[in-house]
Amino acid sequence: MSQAIAFEARNIVQEAAGPVPAGKNIKWQLRAACRALGYPDGHWRIRAAWYGEAASWSAVALEELRARYRRWSEKQERLADAEERKLATVFEALASRLEGGSDAEFHQADVDALRAVVRRIGAKSQT
Repeated sequence: MSQAIAFEARNIVQEAAGPVPAGKNIKWQLRAACRALGYPDGHWRIRAAWYGEAASWSAVALEELRARYRRWSEKQERLADAEERKLATVFEALASRLEGGSDAEFHQADVDALRAVVRRIGAKSQT
């Protein structure tokens, strides 16, 4: 059971660190995880989780990490949804511009493809 706790904590911290830009090291990733989860930079819990040393954590400490991760994850989801809505607006504007241009027939396949993406984004946001 303790290995499962350590594995879960490590996965949470590594996911919160996000993708690693080229040239960034583990120290940078640990800092990113701390900031994402609301811990001070260099916090021992993040470091322990990263290196799989969270097996001896109390239930309270693990639940706190899980709650912070849930909040972070929900925020990431909201941000992604907002980005998709922005893209849908841009795609719709581009489709309208192509449709209203002098080569509307030439660009019809592009207009249809853009509008299909807009519909998929709209359908996804309604679920």
